Amino acid sequence: MIVFEWIVWGVACLIFLSFVLAAFSSRDSGLRAHHVRHSLLIAVGLVITFITQMSKLHLLWWVPVTFILNQMLSMALLRTKMRHLETNFPLAKDGKRNTLDEEETSFPVTEGGYQSVINTQIDLYNILRRRIPELPEAELLNKLISSRINALPKAGSDEQEYYGPLLGNHNKSLEDVIYAMIHYEFILSRASEAITKGQEMGLTSDQINELWGDFREQVRNDIKVSIQKTVANESSS
Repeated sequence: MIVFEWIVWGVACLIFLSFVLAAFSSRDSGLRAHHVRHSLLIAVGLVITFITQMSKLHLLWWVPVTFILNQMLSMALLRTKMRHLETNFPLAKDGKRNTLDEEETSFPVTEGGYQSVINTQIDLYNILRRRIPELPEAELLNKLISSRINALPKAGSDEQEYYGPLLGNHNKSLEDVIYAMIHYEFILSRASEAITKGQEMGLTSDQINELWGDFREQVRNDIKVSIQKTVANESSS
């Protein structure tokens, strides 16, 4: 039995060393921290079973538990980071995010005030990807959507109905998710205002639709550019 205990302890040591090596070899700071935390948790069990009379067979359940504990720690740190980002990009008084500071005489939603939404979601995506690298892409994007819904002050059935098809789409991209958020919060919510303002400016229905289409195309392009810049920065770092 004693020999078997030491075999278990030795295997746990190998697992510990594998995470230490993974931490040193990782170039991603988030993933490196993830491996360091995991190795420390395993080290606690190794040290306790080595210096005390506690059976080394306890490592048979402790090592698997460290995977769960490390995941819980990652999620707790992620929630803290997300709250920090939400503080930097607070909700406006009318309940909308990052609303535009346009002149009353300008056509609604023709400037880039939505860029803060793009930046925030890309930041959150990168944090999630670093903290939970094993999470499938579709589930990661669903977490972004759920976080956005929960952050809205009066989220209800309308949001669930709007985002429902996107949540069920397993082939969606980060660009699709960010565009859907901006479309819901900036475009759909201000459609009637845009039509009224356009009519007051003497614009025809075709001109209003053209401006609306140009704006949607501008949003798509800004999202693509922001994502490409982030990918380039991540690759160079």
